[in-house]
Amino acid sequence: MKRNYPVGRWLIGVAMVHTALVSLLFGAGVLSAFERSPIATATTETGMVVLAVLFGFVLFICGVAVLALERL
Repeated sequence: MKRNYPVGRWLIGVAMVHTALVSLLFGAGVLSAFERSPIATATTETGMVVLAVLFGFVLFICGVAVLALERL
C-alpha cells in the first residue's frame, strides 16, 4: 500500500517556490546583501529581502522535518 505524505511535501514545495520568487524578483538585492554583511543590512530594504530568503530556507527545513515525522 502506497502512503501519501502531503503536508511535508507541500511545505517543501512552498519553500522552494518562495525562495525562487524572492530570488527572481529581488535578485539584485540578494546579491548586494551578500556582498556586504547580511547582518549590516538588517534595517534596510535589502535586509528584508535577506530575511525573505532565510525564511524560505527555514520553511524548507520545517518541511523536511514534517515529512520525516509523517513517515514514522
